[in-house]
Amino acid sequence: MMNNRLLKIISYSTVTLATCQVLLILVSWFITSAMPDLNMRSMLSSEGIRWFLGQFTYNIASPVLVLITVTSIAYGCLVSSGLLDIKRNMDIRQRLAVRLVSLEVIIFVIIIVLLTSVPHAVLLNIDGHIFSKNFLMCMISYISFVILVISSTYSISVGRISSIPGLFAFMCEGIKKAAPIYIIYILAAQLYYSIIFVFSN
Repeated sequence: MMNNRLLKIISYSTVTLATCQVLLILVSWFITSAMPDLNMRSMLSSEGIRWFLGQFTYNIASPVLVLITVTSIAYGCLVSSGLLDIKRNMDIRQRLAVRLVSLEVIIFVIIIVLLTSVPHAVLLNIDGHIFSKNFLMCMISYISFVILVISSTYSISVGRISSIPGLFAFMCEGIKKAAPIYIIYILAAQLYYSIIFVFSN
């Protein structure tokens, strides 16, 4: 559960973004009404209303939303698994779990090396390079998947998860923790594209 200070920051950020959106709508309408020759578009015009309602889904459906989703799931699993709380004095189950996780990490490292380092590797572009935007997006998703797998393995091995519903609830923890980020992202994305709409004519 988030502390009061973080909750206040997120709450005020949300209110600020929503207020900016309302102000943009009103200001764009006022300016275009007072100065119709100005190179601006009103969000209260028929065109603006159609854009706002019709493009809303497309405005928030971006790779950023996907990254927020996969990284929040991975983060929630990692925190809930107890991997970050491992100490030297481990019991037998924890030692076995750590060994399994270590083996999985080694396997995943070998896989990514094979996908990027050998000739004609799958993740190389046409020029044979890997440092590109697509590769970065791929790596974030891959690392999130690795964290999900090793966190689940550890949790099952030490007895934190004992059923399929428990595993599903375990994977949902990150979404719950990241819920405020989704709200801020939606408001920020819509405000960003609204500004572009108003000032591009």
